[in-house]
Amino acid sequence: MPRRKQNPQSLKQTVSTAIKKIVWRVAIYIRLSKDDGNDESYSVKNQRERLNDTLEQLMLDEDGIEFVGYYIDDGFTGVDSDRDDFQRLLTDIHNGKVNCVLVKDLSRLSRNDWECKYYLQMLFVKMNVRFISLELPKLDSFKRPEGVYELDVSFQSMYNENHCRETSIKVRGTLDKKREKGQFIGAFAPYGYLKDPEDYHHLVVNPETAPVVKDIFRWYMEGMSKSAITKELIRLGIPSPYEYKRQHGMKCFNPQAVKKGGVVYWSTRTVDQILHNPTYIGDMVQGRHKVTSYKIHDIIPVDEADWFWVEGTHEAIIDADTFQKVQDLMSRNTRVSPKRNNLYLFSGFLRCADCGRGMVRNSAHGYTYYSCRTYRTLSKDLCTGGSHNIKEDIIAEAALSPESHSSPDCPCGKHGGSD
Repeated sequence: MPRRKQNPQSLKQTVSTAIKKIVWRVAIYIRLSKDDGNDESYSVKNQRERLNDTLEQLMLDEDGIEFVGYYIDDGFTGVDSDRDDFQRLLTDIHNGKVNCVLVKDLSRLSRNDWECKYYLQMLFVKMNVRFISLELPKLDSFKRPEGVYELDVSFQSMYNENHCRETSIKVRGTLDKKREKGQFIGAFAPYGYLKDPEDYHHLVVNPETAPVVKDIFRWYMEGMSKSAITKELIRLGIPSPYEYKRQHGMKCFNPQAVKKGGVVYWSTRTVDQILHNPTYIGDMVQGRHKVTSYKIHDIIPVDEADWFWVEGTHEAIIDADTFQKVQDLMSRNTRVSPKRNNLYLFSGFLRCADCGRGMVRNSAHGYTYYSCRTYRTLSKDLCTGGSHNIKEDIIAEAALSPESHSSPDCPCGKHGGSD
């Protein structure tokens, strides 16, 4: 039996009734990133004004429209979903607080093609979320559910992602050119320096913090461990690099500040980074790390051969000889006794003549001596030569006496032969 045709006017009333029965809890989502450049139409202010006008019109046309609030990510890229307010929006969707999302255009939701389609065609459909985009392309997933699967949406989503890829390539090329010329491109000058007020790509010595850098290198040369240096800096009340920036009104973020109640003290890691940084000898070294890709922002180290190293670009704080000696000391991987802050005289230098492993320092009955680590801690069968013990004063006498430097094999390389 054929079905009776429904009156068009009756059908319109049915759709209108369906719309009235649903309560749309609307969230306005706004996103702005540096990639948007100076396009005024993408400013937070203009996005808000346009979306407010649309929301007001929606309230006039339909019943059951409730405004939940604004969700704004200012300064966040759209290539991933790691955005504070976007994550808050997703949480509110899952909790049923929001079931309608209103954006200016598709790129505000995401510039990641896969993620954009996942939200539009999977998550929002599954969660019965109405998605409205004002343009590029114009969408209303409730009035036209099939619209989210159409080709113009797919093409626009791919275009939005490709825009990020092209921008990334152009920006990287521009920055690499500056790196090749030795121009500083970091957001903040390294600790001990300031950006030159007349040229932000040039570094000048900071008279407040440069002496601290000198102290760190001097203390390490004198035998203090990184841990001891850290404790000394804290004891003296010297602000850490993060605290110094914060106290001088620089907008910086450190996740440790949240964990530690807003204050970030010196750490051995910070001291280690300073001791390893060749910037302090007057060379501009950049590109030591990079992000994995324009979509994945994990930071990975770069091989030293690929660094941008330009010599003599600014005034040095540490002379090259001192810097190299510190690098040599750190490469020996010396250790410090828990009971002392200073390195021992022969830390990292002594090796067993039989097995080649390091010698361990011991003290007993008023004497200090060194033992073969293999013989003492692993097995006596692995290293069988001699007693494996030698007093520290005998080593010192042998190492420091003039006769010890007369051999052509002298490790210092300065007193061999007839010198």
